[in-house]
Amino acid sequence: MKTKQQGFTLIELVVVIVVLGIIGAVATAKFQDLSVEAADAAVQGVAAEISSGGALNMAKRLANNGAAGSAISGNAETCDGYANAMLAGGGVSVDPDALGTSPYYVSTATVNCSLGQATPVMPSCTLNHKSGTVAGAFTVYCVF
Repeated sequence: MKTKQQGFTLIELVVVIVVLGIIGAVATAKFQDLSVEAADAAVQGVAAEISSGGALNMAKRLANNGAAGSAISGNAETCDGYANAMLAGGGVSVDPDALGTSPYYVSTATVNCSLGQATPVMPSCTLNHKSGTVAGAFTVYCVF
């Protein structure tokens, strides 16, 4: 008389555990790669938000002959001050260096928005993530 098998053998259980371990190792490595890509996308998104805020501010000033929007001028316009002005009310802020509480900081301290320059000035600032792996640039729209 044949007997029925009652459960799994030890070898079958060990094989399943080894396969799950391999899958877990591959998934962990892939997850780490995605976290760098996520930080990069976040920096690019915030940099684009700052640039578009500056472009909207400039358009508002030009459309209303300087009666609306904010003037962005001077020899010592700070990149973090400009970024925070363009991000106002959005729940995101930028620090002047990596020591602040925001996950984002700028590496360029100041830009030149002088009125007397012969050509329009649109300097660029570099936005960094505190992870140190990613950076993005945003344009400063000098508006007088």
